[in-house]
Amino acid sequence: MAYLSLKEINKSYGSKVAFHHQDFSFSKNEIVFFVGKNGVGKTTLMEIIVGLNQIDEGEIILDKRELKVPYDLSSREKFSFLPTEDQLIDFLTARENLSYFAEIYRIKKYQDKIGDLIKDYQFSDQEGKLIKGYSKGMKRRLSLALIDLINSPIIVLDEPSLGLDIYNVNFLRKKLPEYRSEGKLVIVTSHDLLLCQRLADRVYLFSDNKIIEYQTGEIDKIERGILDSYETNSY
Repeated sequence: MAYLSLKEINKSYGSKVAFHHQDFSFSKNEIVFFVGKNGVGKTTLMEIIVGLNQIDEGEIILDKRELKVPYDLSSREKFSFLPTEDQLIDFLTARENLSYFAEIYRIKKYQDKIGDLIKDYQFSDQEGKLIKGYSKGMKRRLSLALIDLINSPIIVLDEPSLGLDIYNVNFLRKKLPEYRSEGKLVIVTSHDLLLCQRLADRVYLFSDNKIIEYQTGEIDKIERGILDSYETNSY
């Protein structure tokens, strides 16, 4: 049985239809990728899933319970969301950022865990440095450390590898399977088909006003579908 389901969802912006009677279902212990060219609705879907964007019609069911926007606190705590732009505070250090969000999320006895995360995510030599001086990859790693700290059962990542160097992409590649092995549901949007091929259990392709589900062994079809979508008008 699905842990998270979106049933018959409709979403439009004026005359622009993003989703029309669309279904999605997700289970624990899996990594699901959404791929497709820019502007086809991937980020909109991520925002719908975490409760930042409201559907026009349909249902969102989490663990047999329907969710309504705005989500209540207990429902919001089920999700960790990494948007395209990191939501960190530039005038704080890595440790201070983690401590700040730990207070917001009411995490108890977090100082020891933050110390472990600083070490595990390789920020020990940057302890006294404000993150405004961090590279894109370093900020992305810190955002992943924050996701570890929050420890939600559902992790939603919007273009997590965007702008990362080889080292940080490799770090991400190692991290996502760890989340899955912990029993979490990981939902990812990406243009990185190699990352998709290596990590995804299932793939949804947004193409030519259609959303098609593939298995990762069909990566050639996925690539062809993306290329074909550039030759047609998208919504």
